[in-house]
Amino acid sequence: MSATSPPTSPPRLPPPRTRADFADLVPVGAEGVVLFDGYCHLCDRSVQFVLDHDRRRAFRFAPSQSPGAAPFLARCGLGSAPGTIVFVERDGWSVRSTAAIRMARRLGLPWSLATIALIVPAALRDVAYRVIARNRIRWFGQRDTCRIPTPEETGQFL
Repeated sequence: MSATSPPTSPPRLPPPRTRADFADLVPVGAEGVVLFDGYCHLCDRSVQFVLDHDRRRAFRFAPSQSPGAAPFLARCGLGSAPGTIVFVERDGWSVRSTAAIRMARRLGLPWSLATIALIVPAALRDVAYRVIARNRIRWFGQRDTCRIPTPEETGQFL
């Protein structure tokens, strides 16, 4: 009779916003680093949206599966595949809907108006986020490879 290990559940994510010092990891000139699933079409389209609306070129990006994301994920304690978007700023990091809202805040008007949604408790906001995240591959598809930045975008990817 062989012993089987109990099924493992996905890692439990921290609160929506966690204070920490990332000043040494966030590149100079960047306001934040976006870690995303490089194989997910929805995630890729979201990154494309931010790239298109980031007039100040304040964001840097790294697929969660890439070596560029590893130091951020390690410091956050998320391992190599958090299964959600992670937004790292110099003074902390956030996940799920809080990450998306904090990113929108830095895009300027009209996107920064999304900050109003922070008055809704993260637990409620994240219900919709989790439904989309759980079904994103089925609804939007998956890529076989991570996104390759264009020559104009290369400086924004880690």
